[in-house]
Amino acid sequence: MRTSYADLLRRHNPPVQAPTLFPDILDDYERQDGPVSLVLSDVQPGFESCTEAHVDAVIRQVIIAKQRNWWIIVLEWDGFRKGKTHPRILAILEGYARCISWDKGRNTSGAAQVEMSVDDFRYPSRVFRVVGLNTDECVVATVNGMLSRFPLSLIRVIREACNTDTGIDDPWVHFPKVCNLAISSETIDSQILTAA
Repeated sequence: MRTSYADLLRRHNPPVQAPTLFPDILDDYERQDGPVSLVLSDVQPGFESCTEAHVDAVIRQVIIAKQRNWWIIVLEWDGFRKGKTHPRILAILEGYARCISWDKGRNTSGAAQVEMSVDDFRYPSRVFRVVGLNTDECVVATVNGMLSRFPLSLIRVIREACNTDTGIDDPWVHFPKVCNLAISSETIDSQILTAA
């Protein structure tokens, strides 16, 4: 029988407090090796928003994740029609043991696959980093699903590693304003590099 994340939370003693963080301050877990899961949402060349600049920003996050021994969850939207994750990213991920890939079909949210990664494969769930395409569609849908499934986790979205081609001027207005969601710049990683 599968134990869900919510069941594990109910059994946890003492109860975990929800993080109260500001977007420009790293969580202690992000400074350490291992206990963070990086979620790549739909970074596939079949999307117009999958630009070289965007791929470069995602690669910077993947490199940091590998250097810090973080876990990586790769989500793909309808891989048959939109193609696999960008080949430059796949080349960097090749052979990395802490990586799992999911084709989420035509679902905009990959939160169910993130939850399966946590429940079935024991991926860490205290802190998540999220990057991907399209910011105001699949990224926000995945983040919203993760917020409901992991209410005590910090979810940090890295702005430069997200992109959209839907014509929305400010895709960030679609994200809820809650204490465990941080929309941050990749410059936050300079705190990791100076802490190492």
